[in-house]
Amino acid sequence: MMNSQPNTKTAMWKSLRSLAGLTAILLTGCAVGTNYERPATSTPSAFANGPGILHTNVQVDPAWWRTFNDPLIERLITQASTNNFDVQRAQARLREARALWTEARFDFAPTARAETAYEKSQLSKDVAGTRSRHGELFRGGFDATWELDLWGAVRRNVEAASATVESVEATHDDVLVTVQAEVAVNYVDLRGTQSRLAVATRNATNQAQTLALAIALLNGGQGTQ
Repeated sequence: MMNSQPNTKTAMWKSLRSLAGLTAILLTGCAVGTNYERPATSTPSAFANGPGILHTNVQVDPAWWRTFNDPLIERLITQASTNNFDVQRAQARLREARALWTEARFDFAPTARAETAYEKSQLSKDVAGTRSRHGELFRGGFDATWELDLWGAVRRNVEAASATVESVEATHDDVLVTVQAEVAVNYVDLRGTQSRLAVATRNATNQAQTLALAIALLNGGQGTQ
């Protein structure tokens, strides 16, 4: 007569696993809150007070300053983009947001813990007797826990962290573009001032030559006071 108890236990465990899997699938749709969707930003097709050629949907070259063909402005913008403290702080906040997003995703995986211990002992001669007086003991252990995200808390945390990363990325890009634009504006102002200074210098030279000519004519008796 064959014993059917092992087969009964196997069937029972299969049923329990199937029930657990079905329960997890059913509770997946019970996540708290709605799924995150990136909000749409409405922008006008053109600027209200600008000429018709200024459209908001035109793609701008990220390295637009290279159109000047000026190595100096390229070097200045590169230095500002690398060494500016505001840009560095924005980059640090972006790295932090990305790290927190990665940490939030770790909650999907099991949490593992490992413990090790080492002991070394020495007994007195009276206690040890014929045994060895020296002893060593090494212990190791491993433990892992995993909590199912039945109500969607982990997913919502990951979505929130992802949204934070997008926000910080936008702020970082805004700071970077602002710094680059400030460098370009100041550089153009400098070039304009240098050009006006050169024109003023030439005018002063011409006026000095005109004055010298008038004095020479006056001294030669061909001019008036």
